Amino acid sequence: MSNWSDTSITASLPASLTGFVKLGVTTANGSDTINVMASAGGAVSGMTISGVTNSASGQAGAVAPGELISIYGTGLGPASGVPFTLDPATGGVGTTLGGTRVLFGTVAAPITYASAGQINAVVPYEMAGQSQVTIEVQYQSGSASQTVQIASAAPGAYTLNSSGSGQAAALNQDHTINAPSNPAAKGAYVTIYFTGGGQTNPAGVTGSVAGAVLKWLTQPISVTVGNQPATVTFDGSAPTFVDGLDQLNIQLSPNTPPGTQAVVITVGGVSSPSTATISVQ
Repeated sequence: MSNWSDTSITASLPASLTGFVKLGVTTANGSDTINVMASAGGAVSGMTISGVTNSASGQAGAVAPGELISIYGTGLGPASGVPFTLDPATGGVGTTLGGTRVLFGTVAAPITYASAGQINAVVPYEMAGQSQVTIEVQYQSGSASQTVQIASAAPGAYTLNSSGSGQAAALNQDHTINAPSNPAAKGAYVTIYFTGGGQTNPAGVTGSVAGAVLKWLTQPISVTVGNQPATVTFDGSAPTFVDGLDQLNIQLSPNTPPGTQAVVITVGGVSSPSTATISVQ
């Protein structure tokens, strides 16, 4: 975490939360906010699950322990979306929100947003070692379920437009938000936010918030920017956020090509889609 000692990353919780998570960035240059997931809403009837995706990339497929996911469907929760609050008794994210519960087998998942059309939840770390699991959503007297595959990792980078494509939610070495109008220099350090990195050491705890003790990913990780390998200086849980929201600190290769370049994160042999980008001088 060297070179980042004067950066403070904080969560914007209850009332100000308009989606899955906001990254409130306080630096020596001032404050800014990165929105990394838009909210859904709208009243719907019936109860079905139409899809389960990585909350960052929007990609369907196998899910990983600790991954932040989005569940889409109808009748999954209240018509008006409900953002989470931290449980004052445990300091973690609760497993019931707006009357909605999500079970992975018999294990209740932390829920960070619940609405009729979308739920945002965290895959319990207890899923490690399993090959598949049935997700069951319960709301009022109804329920709906879908079986998903379990992988050790399923990385996806957050993007500023919340779509999984385009400019990544990333900070330059001077702690300003990376953008085409504010690109990173070749050889500079960049911080990227993602999910699906899998288990950490010390071990991630389902629903807990990462504290002062850094939690590093346990699986091998590599990153390329513009097809050039970057040097990873930190990979693990993002401090002050729910376990499963991951942070990468990388140093760009001096050979990184200029312009808008694809970022690919590979954890334990599983790669993120090449749809998220950062800007390079």
